Amino acid sequence: MLEYWLRSQLSLRDIGKSMRRAHTILSREIARNGSGIRSKYRADTAQRLFEKRKHKQHKGKLDKYPELKEYVAQGLIKEWSPDVIAGRLKDDRPIQLLGQTISHESIYHYIYNKD
Repeated sequence: MLEYWLRSQLSLRDIGKSMRRAHTILSREIARNGSGIRSKYRADTAQRLFEKRKHKQHKGKLDKYPELKEYVAQGLIKEWSPDVIAGRLKDDRPIQLLGQTISHESIYHYIYNKD
């Protein structure tokens, strides 16, 4: 849809109103996937670039620190919530995890995105 509207020579503000999106979002999309030039934006290329970036997302903190991953996994087995796991790690940290913390958001990310 965006590719079609960009070829119509309307302003980004007008296109944004038609698509019910903010013009700044459209501008960022063009910059990210169209080399910043309206005439070079192609939806199929943008989708391919998105898929490529999606697969390159970093694995996360738990894959870098196996002891921390084990602590989180054990907490989940004990049916602790990610909030409880993160809180206990701050307040009552095991000696092997000295200096390591993780947020509850990172734990949720691990749960929803693990393979």
